[in-house]
Amino acid sequence: VEFERIKTEFYNEVVYADNGPGADEYVKAIMLSYADDPGMRSSLADILADELVTEELAKFADAAYGAWVAAGAIAKNKWVLSFAAIHGSQSIIDDYVYAIKDWADNMRGAIAADAVRALALNGSSKALMIVDNMSRKFKNKQVKNLVIKKILY
Repeated sequence: VEFERIKTEFYNEVVYADNGPGADEYVKAIMLSYADDPGMRSSLADILADELVTEELAKFADAAYGAWVAAGAIAKNKWVLSFAAIHGSQSIIDDYVYAIKDWADNMRGAIAADAVRALALNGSSKALMIVDNMSRKFKNKQVKNLVIKKILY
C-alpha cells in the first residue's frame, strides 16, 4: 500500500491538530510503525497520531484499508489491518466484520484471523463485543481458535 497513491487517489491531506499543513511525514511514520510490527499497537504511532487531526487521520486510514482490500488484501501488507483498525473511523468495524466473514468463507482464514486480531486492537466496546461474539459463534475454526487462545485468554 503506497502512501502517495492513497493520498492522490483516495484522500488529500492529513493536517496537524493546530491546523498546520504537511503532516505527511507523521502519517508515513505511523504507517511504518505498523509495517515494522504488524499485529501490535504502536506507542510511537499513538504519540504521533495525537499531533494530528483525528478525523483526517481516520479518513486516511479508511482509505488505506480500502486500497489494500481493492488490491487483493495481500498478506505481506497485512499491517494495514492494525493501522486502519486503530486509527480508522468507527465505521471501519463493520467493514472488518464483513471482510472477516468473506475471507473465512473463501479459504483465507489466516488473513481473517489477522483481521480479528486487528479488530481487537481497535479497543472500542463495539469491536470487543464483536470479537467476543466470534469466540462463541464464528464458524471458521481457524478464526474462532485464534480468538479463544490468543485474544480472550
